[in-house]
Amino acid sequence: LISFGCGPASAVAATPTEVMCSSAHVAHELAANGNPLAITLQPSDVKGERGVGLIRHLVESYFAMGGSHVHFNVADAEMMRQAQADPENHANLTVRVSGYSARFVTVERQWQEALIERAEKGM
Repeated sequence: LISFGCGPASAVAATPTEVMCSSAHVAHELAANGNPLAITLQPSDVKGERGVGLIRHLVESYFAMGGSHVHFNVADAEMMRQAQADPENHANLTVRVSGYSARFVTVERQWQEALIERAEKGM
């Protein structure tokens, strides 16, 4: 399995902070059009002022360490599974997939599964 952008392969379990610390030290200058890192956060982690502060801290820290470009998906695995089972009622669920945004229900099944796996592992 390969990773999205500069993130770990899906077989690697790590926290978002660990992933960001490692990814910040990739040779980003070798990627002509950027080297995106996609991180999945749980909706409960980013609620309210605490959540805003968390995202701000993650972004500022990542760039301070040398990271070049980060995307966040805010969805849990159950939400994405519900969208797979009932796409008509989840048509507005938008996710970031290595360099582009798409409606989850329009993404190929293999990439949906990869996004679900990342959400389950907190990456």
